Amino acid sequence: MSLDLLYTPKMNALIRPQVESYIFMTCHRAANTDNLQNFEQIINAISNINTHVIFALHPRTKKILKDHYPDWNPSHVEMINPPGFWETQAYIKFADFVITDSGGIIKEAYFHKVPAIIIDKQTEWIETVQEGWNTIAGPNSSRILSAISEWKKPKVHTNCLGDGKAGARITFEILKYLNAQK
Repeated sequence: MSLDLLYTPKMNALIRPQVESYIFMTCHRAANTDNLQNFEQIINAISNINTHVIFALHPRTKKILKDHYPDWNPSHVEMINPPGFWETQAYIKFADFVITDSGGIIKEAYFHKVPAIIIDKQTEWIETVQEGWNTIAGPNSSRILSAISEWKKPKVHTNCLGDGKAGARITFEILKYLNAQK
């Protein structure tokens, strides 16, 4: 049902971020932020990307950067506070790529037909990987960079995660059940 929101007219009103070409990034899972080897692999990859990166910083990620990497501030990386839901949708929708360990953002990137590089060792949304829209790179610098440079747009996008009508279907089934109880 979470994708139902993305099929609303509000999606057409999203405002494009000021940057023309960029990668939208989030990193918040403890496996990536609390494990400094993993985190270093991720920020090394980001340091070597030749595109503007908009990095939405979770409070835990911000603290790790401040405490362990205070001088990490590549000129092409724009670090921002976590945006709200609709602003996040705009960042995803207009991005060239998404780099994330967030299950929700992986799903939303697929909806927007934007490739996601998954910096986790797995995903709940394996169908999006099978279709070629998302790539599991894990917290590995060379695999993250390879996933970006080698990505080719898939021929299919099946809406395997839903069509935005789950809420209507659920309502219909509940009403049908309630009417049958009369």
